[in-house]
Amino acid sequence: MAEPKSLSDPRSLKAIAHPVRSRLLYELYARGRARAVDLAAAIDVPANSVSFHLRELAKYGLIEQAPEASADGRDRWWRPASEEGVRWNIREFDESGKATARVWGEHATARVHRLVDRMFEAVLGEEDHGVFLNQNDMPMFLTRDEAARMTEELVDLLGRWTRHGWERQQAGDLEGRRAYITLTYTAPQEFLDD
Repeated sequence: MAEPKSLSDPRSLKAIAHPVRSRLLYELYARGRARAVDLAAAIDVPANSVSFHLRELAKYGLIEQAPEASADGRDRWWRPASEEGVRWNIREFDESGKATARVWGEHATARVHRLVDRMFEAVLGEEDHGVFLNQNDMPMFLTRDEAARMTEELVDLLGRWTRHGWERQQAGDLEGRRAYITLTYTAPQEFLDD
Protein backbone atom coordinates (compact mmCIF):
# COMPACT_ATOMS: atom_id res chain seq x y z
CA MET A 1 0.00 0.00 0.00
CA ALA A 2 1.37 3.45 -0.94
CA GLU A 3 1.96 5.94 1.83
CA PRO A 4 0.29 9.36 2.18
CA LYS A 5 2.43 12.41 1.45
CA SER A 6 4.17 13.45 4.64
CA LEU A 7 4.09 17.17 5.53
CA SER A 8 6.26 18.77 8.19
CA ASP A 9 5.38 22.46 7.81
CA PRO A 10 2.74 23.48 10.37
CA ARG A 11 1.73 26.36 8.09
CA SER A 12 0.04 23.76 5.88
CA LEU A 13 -2.38 23.13 8.77
CA LYS A 14 -3.04 26.88 8.97
CA ALA A 15 -3.69 26.88 5.22
CA ILE A 16 -6.56 24.41 5.57
CA ALA A 17 -7.98 25.97 8.72
CA HIS A 18 -9.70 28.45 6.41
CA PRO A 19 -13.23 27.06 5.76
CA VAL A 20 -13.14 27.66 1.99
CA ARG A 21 -9.74 25.99 1.63
CA SER A 22 -10.82 23.06 3.76
CA ARG A 23 -13.95 22.58 1.63
CA LEU A 24 -11.95 22.92 -1.59
CA LEU A 25 -9.41 20.35 -0.43
CA TYR A 26 -12.13 17.80 0.38
CA GLU A 27 -13.96 18.50 -2.87
CA LEU A 28 -10.78 18.13 -4.91
CA TYR A 29 -9.81 14.88 -3.18
CA ALA A 30 -13.30 13.53 -3.86
CA ARG A 31 -13.09 14.42 -7.56
CA GLY A 32 -9.44 13.57 -8.18
CA ARG A 33 -8.93 16.63 -10.36
CA ALA A 34 -10.93 19.71 -11.26
CA ARG A 35 -10.76 23.27 -12.56
CA ALA A 36 -11.37 26.28 -10.34
CA VAL A 37 -14.64 26.96 -12.17
CA ASP A 38 -15.90 23.42 -11.40
CA LEU A 39 -14.98 23.73 -7.74
CA ALA A 40 -16.51 27.22 -7.55
CA ALA A 41 -19.82 25.84 -8.80
CA ALA A 42 -19.64 22.91 -6.36
CA ILE A 43 -19.12 25.09 -3.28
CA ASP A 44 -20.92 28.24 -4.47
CA VAL A 45 -17.94 30.60 -4.17
CA PRO A 46 -16.73 32.96 -6.94
CA ALA A 47 -14.14 31.37 -9.25
CA ASN A 48 -11.56 34.13 -8.70
CA SER A 49 -11.72 33.51 -4.94
CA VAL A 50 -11.44 29.75 -5.51
CA SER A 51 -8.37 30.30 -7.72
CA PHE A 52 -6.67 32.28 -4.94
CA HIS A 53 -7.40 29.58 -2.35
CA LEU A 54 -6.20 26.81 -4.69
CA ARG A 55 -2.87 28.62 -5.12
CA GLU A 56 -2.56 28.86 -1.33
CA LEU A 57 -3.19 25.11 -0.97
CA ALA A 58 -0.57 24.44 -3.65
CA LYS A 59 1.96 26.71 -1.91
CA TYR A 60 1.93 24.34 1.09
CA GLY A 61 2.11 21.12 -0.92
CA LEU A 62 -1.49 20.01 -0.44
CA ILE A 63 -2.47 20.12 -4.11
CA GLU A 64 -0.72 20.60 -7.46
CA GLN A 65 -1.52 21.53 -11.01
CA ALA A 66 -2.60 18.76 -13.41
CA PRO A 67 -1.61 20.09 -16.85
CA GLU A 68 -2.25 16.73 -18.53
CA ALA A 69 -5.98 17.17 -17.82
CA SER A 70 -6.26 20.27 -20.01
CA ALA A 71 -7.41 19.42 -23.51
CA ASP A 72 -6.21 22.68 -25.05
CA GLY A 73 -3.56 23.75 -22.54
CA ARG A 74 -5.51 26.85 -21.51
CA ASP A 75 -7.55 25.43 -18.63
CA ARG A 76 -5.78 25.14 -15.29
CA TRP A 77 -6.63 21.83 -13.64
CA TRP A 78 -5.72 20.86 -10.07
CA ARG A 79 -5.26 17.50 -8.35
CA PRO A 80 -4.36 16.27 -4.86
CA ALA A 81 -0.63 16.28 -4.16
CA SER A 82 -0.89 12.57 -3.39
CA GLU A 83 -3.50 9.99 -4.31
CA GLU A 84 -3.01 8.52 -0.86
CA GLY A 85 -3.73 11.79 0.96
CA VAL A 86 -1.48 13.68 3.32
CA ARG A 87 -0.40 13.33 6.91
CA TRP A 88 1.43 15.60 9.28
CA ASN A 89 4.47 14.72 11.41
CA ILE A 90 3.01 16.56 14.41
CA ARG A 91 5.34 14.89 16.93
CA GLU A 92 8.25 16.49 15.06
CA PHE A 93 6.78 20.02 15.23
CA ASP A 94 8.35 22.60 17.51
CA GLU A 95 6.15 24.15 20.23
CA SER A 96 4.75 26.77 17.86
CA GLY A 97 3.87 24.04 15.36
CA LYS A 98 2.22 21.96 18.08
CA ALA A 99 0.12 24.99 19.05
CA THR A 100 -0.94 25.24 15.40
CA ALA A 101 -1.82 21.52 15.44
CA ARG A 102 -3.97 22.05 18.56
CA VAL A 103 -5.90 24.82 16.80
CA TRP A 104 -6.31 22.55 13.78
CA GLY A 105 -7.56 19.81 16.12
CA GLU A 106 -10.23 22.18 17.44
CA HIS A 107 -11.19 23.01 13.85
CA ALA A 108 -11.40 19.29 12.94
CA THR A 109 -13.43 18.53 16.08
CA ALA A 110 -15.90 21.30 15.27
CA ARG A 111 -16.21 19.92 11.72
CA VAL A 112 -17.02 16.43 13.02
CA HIS A 113 -19.55 17.84 15.52
CA ARG A 114 -21.21 19.82 12.72
CA LEU A 115 -21.41 16.72 10.53
CA VAL A 116 -22.92 14.55 13.29
CA ASP A 117 -25.41 17.28 14.27
CA ARG A 118 -26.54 17.79 10.66
CA MET A 119 -26.83 14.05 10.04
CA PHE A 120 -29.11 13.61 13.05
CA GLU A 121 -31.15 16.67 12.06
CA ALA A 122 -31.58 15.16 8.59
CA VAL A 123 -32.52 11.73 9.92
CA LEU A 124 -34.99 13.13 12.45
CA GLY A 125 -36.45 15.76 10.13
CA GLU A 126 -39.32 15.48 7.72
CA GLU A 127 -37.38 16.50 4.62
CA ASP A 128 -35.91 13.87 2.32
CA HIS A 129 -32.48 15.22 1.40
CA GLY A 130 -32.05 12.70 -1.41
CA VAL A 131 -28.61 11.63 -0.16
CA PHE A 132 -27.26 8.55 1.57
CA LEU A 133 -26.54 9.03 5.27
CA ASN A 134 -25.05 6.44 7.60
CA GLN A 135 -23.43 6.36 11.02
CA ASN A 136 -21.75 3.35 12.63
CA ASP A 137 -20.09 2.67 15.95
CA MET A 138 -18.44 -0.73 15.71
CA PRO A 139 -16.78 -2.01 18.90
CA MET A 140 -14.15 -4.71 18.33
CA PHE A 141 -12.05 -6.81 20.73
CA LEU A 142 -8.58 -6.58 19.15
CA THR A 143 -4.89 -6.40 19.89
CA ARG A 144 -2.98 -3.25 18.95
CA ASP A 145 -1.53 -4.99 15.86
CA GLU A 146 -4.96 -6.27 14.80
CA ALA A 147 -6.43 -2.78 15.17
CA ALA A 148 -3.63 -1.41 12.97
CA ARG A 149 -4.19 -4.14 10.36
CA MET A 150 -7.96 -3.61 10.34
CA THR A 151 -7.47 0.13 9.90
CA GLU A 152 -5.03 -0.44 7.02
CA GLU A 153 -7.62 -2.65 5.28
CA LEU A 154 -10.33 -0.04 5.84
CA VAL A 155 -8.15 2.75 4.44
CA ASP A 156 -7.41 0.55 1.42
CA LEU A 157 -11.14 -0.03 0.87
CA LEU A 158 -11.91 3.69 1.12
CA GLY A 159 -9.05 4.44 -1.27
CA ARG A 160 -10.50 2.04 -3.85
CA TRP A 161 -13.87 3.83 -3.69
CA THR A 162 -12.13 7.21 -3.93
CA ARG A 163 -10.29 6.09 -7.07
CA HIS A 164 -13.60 4.70 -8.45
CA GLY A 165 -15.12 8.19 -8.11
CA TRP A 166 -12.09 9.73 -9.83
CA GLU A 167 -12.38 7.31 -12.74
CA ARG A 168 -16.12 7.95 -13.15
CA GLN A 169 -15.58 11.73 -13.04
CA GLN A 170 -12.79 11.52 -15.62
CA ALA A 171 -15.08 9.43 -17.85
CA GLY A 172 -17.67 12.23 -17.70
CA ASP A 173 -20.11 10.24 -15.54
CA LEU A 174 -21.25 13.13 -13.32
CA GLU A 175 -24.99 12.46 -13.01
CA GLY A 176 -25.98 12.31 -9.34
CA ARG A 177 -22.40 12.46 -8.10
CA ARG A 178 -21.38 14.59 -5.13
CA ALA A 179 -18.54 14.61 -2.64
CA TYR A 180 -19.23 12.25 0.25
CA ILE A 181 -17.12 12.09 3.39
CA THR A 182 -16.46 8.99 5.47
CA LEU A 183 -14.82 9.53 8.84
CA THR A 184 -13.10 6.70 10.68
CA TYR A 185 -11.45 6.76 14.06
CA THR A 186 -9.81 3.76 15.68
CA ALA A 187 -9.02 4.09 19.37
CA PRO A 188 -9.40 2.10 22.58
CA GLN A 189 -12.86 2.41 24.15
CA GLU A 190 -11.38 4.01 27.27
CA PHE A 191 -10.53 7.10 25.21
CA LEU A 192 -14.28 7.88 25.45
CA ASP A 193 -14.48 7.32 29.20
CA ASP A 194 -14.53 10.33 31.52
